[in-house]
Amino acid sequence: LFDFLISMGTIVVDALILVFVDVLIGAITLVLTVACMFIFVYHMKKRDAYTLVQRSYQDDISSLYSQIIDGHKEVHSFNLKEDLERVLERDKENWKKFFYKKRLHSDFAESFVPFILGLGRIIAYPIAIPLIISGQYSVAMLVLIIGYFENMQECYEEAATHILGLAKSAVAINRRHELLSYRPTQKMSFGDDDTDDIK
Repeated sequence: LFDFLISMGTIVVDALILVFVDVLIGAITLVLTVACMFIFVYHMKKRDAYTLVQRSYQDDISSLYSQIIDGHKEVHSFNLKEDLERVLERDKENWKKFFYKKRLHSDFAESFVPFILGLGRIIAYPIAIPLIISGQYSVAMLVLIIGYFENMQECYEEAATHILGLAKSAVAINRRHELLSYRPTQKMSFGDDDTDDIK
């Protein structure tokens, strides 16, 4: 978390420096960076939600497999094979559906957001080159602007890596919490049977 905050602080400082160098480029950079972070966090939350559902179906599938293996004779004796295969196929289809939804959000966050930042760097050139030609900027100023923008992009990638790590940890912690706080829906009752013919 501390590394993430340092990366975000560096991005803000770089954006403020760019605002002082050139208001238009600095504002575009700041807006792009903040928008990218919001987009990234949104898609990571969606990815984590789909991961939880996907893992739930994964647990159901593994549980069903272990029940089939443990009760192999009963499955054949009571002709349960078709019913179990139907349930298994349904759970596998649901698992695949949520896996693809998770991958969609994950891939979008990890590929489209850096593309937006790269596009912002490309936009800085058409803004700065006319200023260089008119004599308002020197080539050193363009190098400075691009250098700060690349630094912001690197800090964004570091922050994204830290967010991914935090998100994976959060999913694991949520699963452990669910396991530890599990309460059966129907509790066993003891002492309610009044019969006295216990052998």
